[in-house]
Amino acid sequence: MVSASYDSTWAFHNVQQGVCLAKFQEEAPISTIEFHPDGLVLALGLKTGAIKVYDIRDQKVAMELKGPSSAEVKKLIFSNKGTYLTASWKDLDVSRVYSLHKSFQFTDIGHAGIAVNDIAFDAFGGYLRSEEH
Repeated sequence: MVSASYDSTWAFHNVQQGVCLAKFQEEAPISTIEFHPDGLVLALGLKTGAIKVYDIRDQKVAMELKGPSSAEVKKLIFSNKGTYLTASWKDLDVSRVYSLHKSFQFTDIGHAGIAVNDIAFDAFGGYLRSEEH
């Protein structure tokens, strides 16, 4: 299990033994966390708007992604096959889709002036739902 906190820390836990296996400190509070479908990659969204992608095998940062603003990362979601990572930010009118197979190139999706409230992929990972308010 992984836990994350606004105190800028996150940790791996062995639930069966009730022990913390490793604990990490980030430079900013963590606002969201998401596992890649293969379980080998972990994405952290920070209150600074940045996203960190970790390789769990070596517990090191594989990629640091900058968001479109310094707003808090609200949600991260991987597509079902793990090809894409999509992020939304608090009160921002855009969600960003990063391609994990194309050096994290991205596309922004949204409606000007309408904040993205939620994002989700369909069961096959071919369509992205973006709910605005």
